[in-house]
Amino acid sequence: MNKLTLGFITVLAISVSLVSNCSQVDIKTGNRGGSICRIHVLIRSDTDVRLPEDQQLNSVSGQFDQIPYSFIKKPQADIRKKIGGQVRALPNRAIMRFGTAALDDGIVANEDPNASYMSLPLDSYHKDFVPGVTWIVMPINCALAADEKHTSFSLFLESSKSPSDMILNQFIDPNKMLELKIPTVMFRGMQEELNIALESDENASSIGKAPDTYKIISR
Repeated sequence: MNKLTLGFITVLAISVSLVSNCSQVDIKTGNRGGSICRIHVLIRSDTDVRLPEDQQLNSVSGQFDQIPYSFIKKPQADIRKKIGGQVRALPNRAIMRFGTAALDDGIVANEDPNASYMSLPLDSYHKDFVPGVTWIVMPINCALAADEKHTSFSLFLESSKSPSDMILNQFIDPNKMLELKIPTVMFRGMQEELNIALESDENASSIGKAPDTYKIISR
């Protein structure tokens, strides 16, 4: 079942004026470094969020196995420059919190006793993916998503009113940032798929093909 597609159909089937945010997770298995989980969030395009001015950015370097990027075998200098520019524009745009309790006040990520954080470059974003809706994609850690002790999930982004470099400095404050709360039921509803992906990675590790691990900011 393609849960990502179902999530998009839900959003596109209702009036854009009613969209606050919608989220979904997809799992990409069979990768050299292990399973990749990504969270997809759809928000209103007029939401105050600090993103680059570009209409669309992709972390192309991680998608060379996908069409149309798979056609690029040996990028020329101008293509490498373009790809590099997009990759550099995507870090420090979002941070994902996996918590056992909600966050009420500002805290440094590695001092939060109730949560683990993921701070990775966005995979991509598309302003006005459909009229009035912006699509944000970020890799997350599959093991954190599968851990049933987590009951509070939030994707934090900076707004134009946020102090500069909050995400870069790992200082998270729901009162000064845009907090997109992700329903717990979304992760629990994918528990079986997440467990299968993790089991597959463990099996690969046991035969000497250990998957790469994400850097997790955790107490």
